[in-house]
Amino acid sequence: MNRSIDQKPRVAVDCDGVLGDCVGAVCRGLTSTGCKRTPEEIKHHRFALSLSKEETDIALSTMGKPEFARHMPWYPDAKAFLSELQKVADVTILTSPFAASATWMEDRKQWFRGKVEPRDIVYCSGQHKARFQADYLIEDHPGTAADWCDKNPKGLAFLVDRPWNQPGAAEYRDHARMVRCLDLPLALTFINLHVAMRASA
Repeated sequence: MNRSIDQKPRVAVDCDGVLGDCVGAVCRGLTSTGCKRTPEEIKHHRFALSLSKEETDIALSTMGKPEFARHMPWYPDAKAFLSELQKVADVTILTSPFAASATWMEDRKQWFRGKVEPRDIVYCSGQHKARFQADYLIEDHPGTAADWCDKNPKGLAFLVDRPWNQPGAAEYRDHARMVRCLDLPLALTFINLHVAMRASA
């Protein structure tokens, strides 16, 4: 989407793995059962590729518990990042509901309460995120980010650096318009610079 320079850019932001520390919460759930795991040990998006069958079952059961999404911790820099991004862009949250949780969507709405209006939260599976037109996407799944770039030929995707999206990950894809960012503040800096360059072109 190529918006006029007098408009705020539209930025789509993934939730789990970008703003919310879903993997960290799952690892704490595993550790509480005696299966000590850390996020650094999760090398793929699909838990089954990093964990044993028993651990995967525990991980999915943990995510399915009522209010898991409501009490998910934010990444340390995520709240400040979101607040600053909303000052310079029209932000839409793209988040995938977890089918095994009966409360996930309501929990997610409460999680964003006071920070994002419900109308600015779009619930969709990862494979459908590519349909959402925006100027920028901030994502932690490289395949989703690359698919989005394919469907948004003028868009730019920022891949937030996580252990599970490195080149060795099963879901890894690269794209010429996908930029890896070591943290969220760096993604915000890139967006501000890119918007300024477009405005002066």
